[in-house]
Amino acid sequence: MNLSIPHIGTISLAGGHVTCFSPGPDGSLYALVCTGEPEQNWIKRNRSCDWRVLTFHPNGWSSEIFIQNQQDNFDLVQPLRDGFLLGTRRCKYAGDATVGNGCLFDNGGQLLGRILLGDGIADLQTTTTDEIWVSYSDEGIYGNLGWRKPIGKPGLLRFDVEGKICFRFGGVAGLGPIDDCYALNVVSERETWLYYYSDFPIIQISDDCVVQHWASPVEGSSGFAVWRESVVMQDGYETNDWRLVDVSGADAVAEDEAITFRTPEGVTLDAKFARPRGSAIWFLVGEDIYRFDLKSDCLPLVRTPC
Repeated sequence: MNLSIPHIGTISLAGGHVTCFSPGPDGSLYALVCTGEPEQNWIKRNRSCDWRVLTFHPNGWSSEIFIQNQQDNFDLVQPLRDGFLLGTRRCKYAGDATVGNGCLFDNGGQLLGRILLGDGIADLQTTTTDEIWVSYSDEGIYGNLGWRKPIGKPGLLRFDVEGKICFRFGGVAGLGPIDDCYALNVVSERETWLYYYSDFPIIQISDDCVVQHWASPVEGSSGFAVWRESVVMQDGYETNDWRLVDVSGADAVAEDEAITFRTPEGVTLDAKFARPRGSAIWFLVGEDIYRFDLKSDCLPLVRTPC
């Protein structure tokens, strides 16, 4: 099934480059543009530069703030009630001198403080109440860059804005631990979904408790959108196809027909540049933004009425 999805907006790079983009809890997309030259350093840039945080609403409205003279090589961005959280996925352990890799900024672009989120961050998603959910890759779970007792060992944590850990994923009976969290979807303040290597379960957490889990019919997915009892998952390793999965019963059942998202001009949208959250999937193609919403666009195969 080929689905054409709408163009939402265009990022004005103004000579900069996008280092990350991710949906926020308010349904908007947040993109972080570095105005300096691209650098491959994981944590610190050789030279400080300015940054632009761009916000794109599904109705086409957009805004931006400027953050000046920062040396951190940011590759994470999420909104807070009174500002933004920018971070780096990697963090080097240095004992008591370990530098926090989450930077809190106000809406004027002023740095308010730092919090330590750990190394090997796979994804970071905030809520409207400033909770910070963080999932981890294998580097953050098993230790790298000097971490013998990694912060991210559980694979999924929730922090407050002061950096206090408020929730640790404790696993599910009968399933292996998180070796690498492939996908995280913080739907609301009360509901979070995840999917991880190597068992590839789809797990629903509500009020900090695992309420349901399913063996996924898809292995190697990089992300998924959720609406009621329907999940649209990227269809595994190195593919641009997606798959509709029904989770209304005890078993997760995938539809036979794959879904390919395309621009209105018919160009296939690359799954590597897809960011699902809630019921929506956002795509970035160069400077152009596209968005599919499982809730409002209603796939023909969705059994639950929208």
